[in-house]
Amino acid sequence: MRQELQLELQSQFAFMKRDMSLGNRYQNYGCECGDGWFELIQELCQRITNVYKFEGIDDIDIEILQIKEKFGKLRFYYRHFGDSNTIQAIDFLGVGPLRLSPPSDEECEYKKKISELVHSYEEWSSHICEKCGVEEH
Repeated sequence: MRQELQLELQSQFAFMKRDMSLGNRYQNYGCECGDGWFELIQELCQRITNVYKFEGIDDIDIEILQIKEKFGKLRFYYRHFGDSNTIQAIDFLGVGPLRLSPPSDEECEYKKKISELVHSYEEWSSHICEKCGVEEH
């Protein structure tokens, strides 16, 4: 994704800011996908922000690990600060990612909502051209 589009995401969403000291793939390389998915990623980030607002949580506790294209779909890997699990999804050729679900207690309800959002946007990406952003039916 072009640098100016990535900078726009970083200016709109604090959790998308890159900090090279963290040393993960996203921090080092940014969004590793085409410009066509910019609006999809932007909308996903806004919906993630809305989950936190709706739940009354002031601090967004997400660290972006990697954003890329794999098997023709968006992969949006992240973790919540404090989570011991560093693996969020496992990819299978032809099947897609198997997302690891957060615990099912009430405290983690927002984490479940975010996981479901990310999964739905990853699925939706298979119908949007990564290069130009045109939705294919």
